[in-house]
Amino acid sequence: MKSAGTSRRTARRLLFAVAILTGASGPARAEEPVETTRLQRATDDYDQKRFLAAYRRAADVWPQLAHIDSDSLLGVAGLSYRPGQAGLDRSLRITLPLAAIEWRDDVSAWSFAAGRIETRSDRPQQGAAIGSAEGGAFAYAPTRAVSGDAWQIGYRHDSRLAPYFSFGQTPVVDGLASPLHATLGATVDFATQRWDVQLFRRPVEDSLLSYSGLRDPYSNERWGRVAAGGFALGTRWTPFTDWVVHVDFSRFWLDGEDVAANTARTSSLSLSRDLGIDGFDHFTLGPRVDWAAYDENLSQFTLGHGGYDSPQRRLGLALGANFLTREGQSQLLRGDLQIGWQTRREDASPYLPLSPDGREYPASEDRGLASRLRLQAIWRLSPYWQTGLAASYEHNPAWEQAGGQAFIRYLFDPRPAVFSSDLPELP
Repeated sequence: MKSAGTSRRTARRLLFAVAILTGASGPARAEEPVETTRLQRATDDYDQKRFLAAYRRAADVWPQLAHIDSDSLLGVAGLSYRPGQAGLDRSLRITLPLAAIEWRDDVSAWSFAAGRIETRSDRPQQGAAIGSAEGGAFAYAPTRAVSGDAWQIGYRHDSRLAPYFSFGQTPVVDGLASPLHATLGATVDFATQRWDVQLFRRPVEDSLLSYSGLRDPYSNERWGRVAAGGFALGTRWTPFTDWVVHVDFSRFWLDGEDVAANTARTSSLSLSRDLGIDGFDHFTLGPRVDWAAYDENLSQFTLGHGGYDSPQRRLGLALGANFLTREGQSQLLRGDLQIGWQTRREDASPYLPLSPDGREYPASEDRGLASRLRLQAIWRLSPYWQTGLAASYEHNPAWEQAGGQAFIRYLFDPRPAVFSSDLPELP
């Protein structure tokens, strides 16, 4: 049995064919191949969620796409929380009202966002393994929280060959350098495949140390602020109707201010089937395998460590569900749920990787349940206003994290419906 999504796509193509055959006669039939090609390409654009391109090719076919190219203003507030030891792996990040302007020209979309980010970890306990780990009373006040301004510029092109890029800067904190972070990539769509290749350099947001950096409470030395730079390659393949295979691979290098260098590889493989539930653009279910490996264990908070998750082996097997309600309505809901099992191993590592003194953190192995939940919702309040909420939660044997986000958007042109392209990124 065909899924609801497949049936709707087939119905659209039949509708276009009937419209062409019944609307053309005499000399006009010479234009049929051109019109057929236009509608076929527009349908492909719509099905692949290239909504700007679909609107440009056939604005008369989908009235719900009217003014999808409208410029807009966006306001976002969000937070994420990772429990742990105060001053070490505990992290509360608050995105104070972030303002963005989004403007679109033909099939190009630009954005500029700026806002203030505050990250808190509280005061570490006396004698905690932090900085030079000398023990005894702290000679200097430890870093408990940091805040600063951040900005980002983004661009994407809506076409079969779709380049995109973004670049920006995280908060400058306590004199630590804040280099630009950037992403440069492209997606390429074929009949049954989509490929995505990407170069990136981005901040590591696992802790206050990795994201903003800390001061050693014994020597007042600054260290931290880790960045990961590398490449990622991914593909989505539809070998049969309603079946989808995803494969992803990345390799990246990590470095920071007085933090030991590291290298990592990650990969994932998933197979899912669209269940064809009425009212949904898709509702897929299937297994997923994830793998990651870091050369060095730099997860601690003494000098030379980066305070980020870096197991020498992480392997997970999960059952995942992914869904999106029907596009072009007055509201839309997107979700992703995974639940499964994860095993991980961390090798022993020196207290001070850049100047070992014989002290070591012991090796460890963990296994247990792992889960992830992401939900996003958007509503059309009026032709000129949209609002939405997002929530996320992730748990594995080593850590857990929760996040939330709220946004409101003002449109310069009236829109009759919302689409998945209107959803901001999760925190």
